[in-house]
This record gives sequence, C-alpha cells and structure tokens, in this order.
Amino acid sequence: MKNRAAHSTMRRVLIAVRRTALTLVVASAPGLLLEPADAQQANPIISLDQLQQLQNRGPTTVVPGVTQRETILEPQAPANPTLPTSRLEQIMSDKSGIRISQFGYDQLGVGRSVSLPQAGSMQDDYILGPGDEIVVSLRGQENAEYRTAVDRDGRVVLPRMAPVSAGGRRLGDFRRDMVDAIHRAYVSTEGFVSVGALRQISVMVTGEVGSPGMRTLTGLSTPTDAILVSGGVNKTGSLRNIYISRGNQRISVDLYGLLTGTTHASQLPLADGDRIVVPALGPTVAIVGWVRRQAIYEIGNGRTSMTVRELMSLAGGLEVRGKYRLSVLRVTADGRNQMVSLNGESDVIGDSDVLFVQPAASQTANMATLSGGTALAGQYRAGAKLSEYLNSPGALGQDPYTLFGVISRRDPATLLRLLVPFTPVAVLRGTQDIIIQGDDIVRVISTKEARILFEAIQQFQLRNQATQEALRNPQAATAVQAANTPNVGASSALAAQTAAQETAGPTGSAQRQAVASAVNQISQTASTQQAGVVPGTITTGAEKTGGWQNPAQVPGSTAPAGAVASPDMEVGSSTQGNVPTNLEVSRVTDLASQLRVDPLVLMNFLEDRSISVDGEVQGPGLYLVGPDADIQSVVTAAGGLGRWADRSAVEVISTSVDTNAGRSQTTRRTLSLVGDADAGYIVSPHDEVRFNEVFTSVGVGSITLQGQVRYAGTYQIVRGEHLSDVLMRAGGLTDSAYPYGTIFLRRSAAQREQGAFQREAREVENQLIIAMSRRDPNAKLSPDAFTAMQAYVNEIKNQQALGRITVVADPAALAANPALDPLLEPGDVVFVPQRPYSVAILGQVLQPGSVPFEPNMSFSDYIDRAGGYSQFADQSETILVLPDGTARRLNGSWFHFGSDDIPPGSTIFVGRDVSGIDLHQIVVDSTAIISQLAVSAASLAVLATQVK
Repeated sequence: MKNRAAHSTMRRVLIAVRRTALTLVVASAPGLLLEPADAQQANPIISLDQLQQLQNRGPTTVVPGVTQRETILEPQAPANPTLPTSRLEQIMSDKSGIRISQFGYDQLGVGRSVSLPQAGSMQDDYILGPGDEIVVSLRGQENAEYRTAVDRDGRVVLPRMAPVSAGGRRLGDFRRDMVDAIHRAYVSTEGFVSVGALRQISVMVTGEVGSPGMRTLTGLSTPTDAILVSGGVNKTGSLRNIYISRGNQRISVDLYGLLTGTTHASQLPLADGDRIVVPALGPTVAIVGWVRRQAIYEIGNGRTSMTVRELMSLAGGLEVRGKYRLSVLRVTADGRNQMVSLNGESDVIGDSDVLFVQPAASQTANMATLSGGTALAGQYRAGAKLSEYLNSPGALGQDPYTLFGVISRRDPATLLRLLVPFTPVAVLRGTQDIIIQGDDIVRVISTKEARILFEAIQQFQLRNQATQEALRNPQAATAVQAANTPNVGASSALAAQTAAQETAGPTGSAQRQAVASAVNQISQTASTQQAGVVPGTITTGAEKTGGWQNPAQVPGSTAPAGAVASPDMEVGSSTQGNVPTNLEVSRVTDLASQLRVDPLVLMNFLEDRSISVDGEVQGPGLYLVGPDADIQSVVTAAGGLGRWADRSAVEVISTSVDTNAGRSQTTRRTLSLVGDADAGYIVSPHDEVRFNEVFTSVGVGSITLQGQVRYAGTYQIVRGEHLSDVLMRAGGLTDSAYPYGTIFLRRSAAQREQGAFQREAREVENQLIIAMSRRDPNAKLSPDAFTAMQAYVNEIKNQQALGRITVVADPAALAANPALDPLLEPGDVVFVPQRPYSVAILGQVLQPGSVPFEPNMSFSDYIDRAGGYSQFADQSETILVLPDGTARRLNGSWFHFGSDDIPPGSTIFVGRDVSGIDLHQIVVDSTAIISQLAVSAASLAVLATQVK
C-alpha cells in the first residue's frame, strides 16, 4: 500500500511538472497566436501537433544584431461571430431612418488571434527588462557566444567583464555600453549584441471586455493585443477613453487613432504589471447622408460635444465635391426630437444628435461660382468682393498661378458673356478688388494649366502670322505649300519650272520628257525624305494634325462660332513644328466651356493679355498677366532670376495704343530691381521683358590640345585667350614637336566650308539642268557625260569639311609676331604632330604613296620616285600641300624649284585630265571646284598621315 501510495504521489508530481513545463514552452514559443479567452480558459492552449512541432525544433542560428526563432506557430484564428445589434444602434437607426452601427466594434469588438512575431532585427528603442535573453557574440582574437538573461537587478553579467546595466534602458544604449565594455575587456575583439528571447509580462485587463483577467504576453505586446486576446471591447464599452494604470501614472489610449490612422498611442509597448481599464461607453453622435462612413461615433476625451467639421472628418469626409445642406436632429429639453438647420461646419453637435448631410438645391439667382482646381469650388453669394473669395485658405488651389485669373460675366443688355481679367496676387495684396455680381464665374488657374495655355497662345500667334502672310502674298503661300510637299527637292522644282516655260509642240513635249527623266535620276541620288509631317508644317486629312481641327478656331475661317474641337484629333510631336498637343486643345476647349464662351473668343482674349519674358530667368517664355501685375510678381512666376542675372538693368519694351486717335507708341525703358525703386513697376499686355546676364569671361567653352604638347587634354578658355596662352598652360611643346605641321581645326570654319560645297553642288546641278534643256541636239549632254557629272556632284556633296586654319604653333614665333597668334573659339582642336620624315605623292601617278624626305629634291624628283605621271594625269594640276595646310599649284616651268620649298610632311597631288569628257564648257566653269576638291582631298591625306 505504501509503495502504491508513493507511486501515485510521484505520478501526480510528474504530471504537475509536465504541465508546468508545457505551459512554459507555450509561453516562450515565438510567433505563437494567443487565442482570446472567450469562455472556458484564460490561458493559451496548444494542440498535440503544435507540441510535436515544439519538440522537433531545429538548431538556433544567431546573426549579430538580429533576433531569430526556431519555429513560428500560426494556428487558425476562430471565425468572428456576428455581433448582435446594440440598443444604442437600434435607437439611432430609428431616429435617422437608416440602419447604422457603432464605429470600430466590427474590428475591435470581437476577440481575435494575435500574432506575436519575434523574428527580425529588434528596434533600438525597445526597453529591456528582467527576463530578456541577451545574446553576445565575440569575433576576433576571442571567439565565443554567450546567452544570458537580464537579472532581477537589471544587469547583464559576462565572464571577465563588469556587470552592465540593462533594465529599463533602450536596447541601442545598452548595446553601445556593452560593446565598449567588450573593447575594454578583450583585445582585438569585436562584440555583437542582440536579443535572443523576449521576457514575459503579466497585465490585467478589466472593464467592458469579453473576458477580463490576467494575461501573459511578451515585451512587444501592445494594449490592442491585450484587448483582443481578452475577447475585444463590448459595444457598451468605450474605444476612446481606455487608460493604462502603471504605478502612479495614467496613460490614455484612444483606439480611434488606430482605426483612422491619425495616432499611434494604442501601439505603445506594455510593461509588466500594467492594468488596462476599458470604461463604459461615453457620449455619442451619429452622421448619415453623403459621407463615406455613416456610423455612430463616440465623442471621447471627456467632452460632450464636437463640431461638424470634426464629425465629418471622422466619417471620412464628403463622398463627392459639391454644395450640401447640413441639418441636425437633436433632443429638446422636454424629450422631443427637433430638426435644426446648421450654418456651417463650425456649428456644434451634442450627445445623441444625428447629423444629416444632404445635397443643397441648385440656385443661380444672386449666386456666383468659384471654379478651378480648388477645394472651395462651388456657389457663393453675390455682392461680395473678390478678395473675400480668394482670401479663404485654399481658395486658389495647391499650385496657383497668381498673375492671371478671369471672370465670366453676363452683360445685362445683350445677355452675352464678357471676360474680365484680374490678378490674384494684386487682390491678395489689396491693390485690386472687384465686386462679384450674380451669375459670375470666377476662374482661377494652376501653374500646370497656365503652361498649357502658354503653348496654345504661342501656336495661335504663329497660325495668325502665317495666315496674314498668306493673305498678303498668295505666291509665297503657294511656294510654302510646294516646299512642304514631301519628296520634292530644289532641283525638281527648278526642272518643273523650266519645263513649264517650254513652248508647246512635239519638240517641246519631248524636251519636257527628257527633263523629267533627268530630274528622276537626280532625285534618286538624293536622300529619300521620310513620309509624314514635315517639321515646321501643319498637315490635315489622314496625316497627323498639328493645329486646331475646329474650323472656327482657324484665323480667317467662315465656320460657325459655336463649333467645337474634335476630341479625336491627332497631333504631331513637339519636335515637328512645336504644334499644340491634344491636351492643350482639350484644356482650352474645357476652359471655354466652363466660362461659357466660344473657344476662339477665349483664345483671342488670352493672346491679348500675354507678355514675353526672356533672358536670365528660370522659365523664359510667354506669360499671362492681369491688371496691376508688377514686375517682381512676374519674376516670381518665371521661377526667379538666374544666378548671374543683371538686376540693375532690366529691359522692358512697352507699346501704348490710342484706339480713339488710331496711334501707337513703343517705348523702351530700363528698370532696376536693386531696392524698391522699380520693384512695383506694373507690366502691361504685349510687354517684352528681358533680363540680361552680367558680362563675364568664364563659361565660354573648351578646346582640345593633342599631340606633342607636355600636358595634352581639354582646357577651359576665357574670352580673349590666344593659342600661345593655352600652349603655355599646357607646358609648351615637346622636343620632337613639329609646330609647322600643326593641324588647327575650327567648327565655324568647317561649317563655312560645308556650305561652300553645297553651293557648288547646287550650281553644277543647275548648269546640268540648263544644258539638258537646250534645244540644240549637238549641245545636249550625252548619257555618259551626265553620269560622270552626276557622280562628281555626289562627291562634292559628300565631301567632308575639315575647317582647318593655317597656323604655326611655335611659341617663339607667336611671341615674335602676335598678329599670327589666333584667338581661340569653343570647340577648337589643336594637334601638334611629331616631326615627319616623308613626303606623300597622291593622285594620278603610277605608284601613289610616301617616300622618304631628302634634301635638294624637287617635286619632279618626288614624282619620278612615284613612277612618274599616269596616262590620265594633268600635269598642270599638280598641287603641293604644305604641312601647315596651305597649297600651291606646280607646273613644268618650275624646274629649279628649291628643295627648301618642299619640307617634310608635304603632299604632292596630281589631278586627273577631264578633257576627254564632251563637256568642255562645264569643265572650264568647274575648274575652281576641281582645284578646291583636290586641295581638300590632299589635306585629308596629310591629316590622316600625321595623326597616324
């Protein structure tokens, strides 16, 4: 019996120990979902499967600074039961006639499973306490890992180290002190500190919750977690007046902040021993109508009333923008319900009141409309001043354009709409004001809308100018139209004109056919133009449209004034003529529709109130201005002045027009923005304002030095800098430099040369057309001659311009003769070659190439070295190109040409004899062209040889 009793006692002890260990395992399991204490138990319970997962946990991997866990258990949360309707909800629903519920209890009024993940990096603001496990990893000369808990005294003790205080301190501060202690205790060792396991805390949840009682949580738990695992807040409990009793401290918790996202007080960490109290529900109000969340709301914060604006904010605001009628159903002193109209959002709503938000009736009599991108858009009473509209916060929108606004006003006599401009910045400043009349439409615009209007005005002006020019000069309009036709070149137009002037008849007809055939051959050699919109033109029909499709908007059109632009209009890109886009057209049309005027009337009105701002401002271009717009406001609208803008000399060109006398006067004045003397200058429409840049010598550009200089590279230059100055900055020339063969390339010179090549090619084309149009068959070109000359024209067109300027980059020579020291331009390239030891012989010789330079050799000796002249050589077209790029013609009479005149690095070019072509007159006319082409070819050969 004693053994049986002892065995039974031991069995009971083992069961108790097992239960205790099981409870500790469950409480310390990371990621465990704490089930709400609904009916049977207040402590968490785990299943056999979860226990098996805990027993099969894998090894722990500790990363410095990161808290890791072995297993995260996520049991399924129970389904939320349907909350019964409270008595308060029944009463408020009967009063309002709409079924409404209490706000927030569908989320916080039912117990839920709460996940407490403990994996990931712990925040530095976490407050440590007794029971938190600290993991310290040592890396370096000492490699070890220690796991220890914060003791009851709030300390962490490690071997060979003094205790470090941790209790009640932030993790970041403790980590810093621990690392310092490790550096003092260990040599060449780094320490990493993290939290291994969180402490358990016990909090008491009391009041209007589903299951009050003691809860075991972790150091990361929040009041919301404790409330949810306690069954949630009953509908008779408060969501706004919850408080935490912590010692002598009382901390308020408003769960509305969690639901609306306005505050985070409900997410503060709990401490061991906290008591969470959920008191009874406080005073409430209801809101129904055109709001986003119709519900019953608790007033909170110990108050018994709140403003209409606060209640509408809790309800999420209005569903749609508009004018609304506000009324409240409140209980009188004798217990009766009374409907009262409210004046605005500043009125007060009391306990048990119901606020109705209903659309107001649309009334136009004695009402004006504020329109635009503003939250205050709507109808307002007439008779007030414009400043009363615009001085309200947000009346101009978030990004207003303050230089221009417009009022659409109905004329009482004709009942037509007139447009009245105003300047918002002047109204706000008090220098301008207007009495608003009934049926007025006050339109403010944003900066984005203003930019779209600027582009539309600019294109409108261009179209007007083109139309006026076409009316003044019909022939010019026809020429422009012909020039804009795709795949028609200048030579084709000239050939067509020549053909049109031929005499009718069989001979003339055959001549026109020959000209047309030649034109086709020429056009085939030219580059094919892309089909589509030609830059700078506006096309119609199936092509992309670059202007207004509304006929009434085309200057000079006779279409009805009420026509509307097509919404399906396609427009070209801004690079093709800078035409207005579909967005610009639609915005102008929409603005005209809002102002109830014709789009053409609006465009003329806007164009008549534009100014031009140019020069050193951040945003140059067109700007709309109203009356009393000062120059300083224009500068602000343009983004401010540039960093180097001259504030002392602002140029303004103004034109005053006397419509009665039919006279105008244009004046130019200079303003100073230094001080307040001219800061208040009022700009007028069509003014041209220019801000000049202060003259400086910097920012001109750069040049490139290459070859035999000590420090080759790119150098920034200033105005008036010479080649010798940059050579000195580059350290001078090397010992092997050959300054007499310097290659000096300039972009502007290359452009001039390229233009000359194109002019010469066009001249030859014109001569070909003239020769082909002759009636004398003996004077016509043969097909072989035409083919040869066509190839020659193509060669001229494709000839690459060098832009080489003759210069000797010898610092001593430049110092002795400053007139030869060139001024530098941005983009110049200077190449100083190494001294060459050869002479190149090119062209019509038997063996073109380079031969070694030898003293006392004439050009004929060098030609003999190349095998002599070839069969088609023209000895009279022998050209000598010197290393500096200059050229001269050589002929057979210069037999005693000195050897000193042919320095190393020179090129001898022998031209081709073209006398065999039956085109003697054209050859005579093209002699200069052939010579220049030969010089260019030889120069290219010299450049290629020296660069190598």
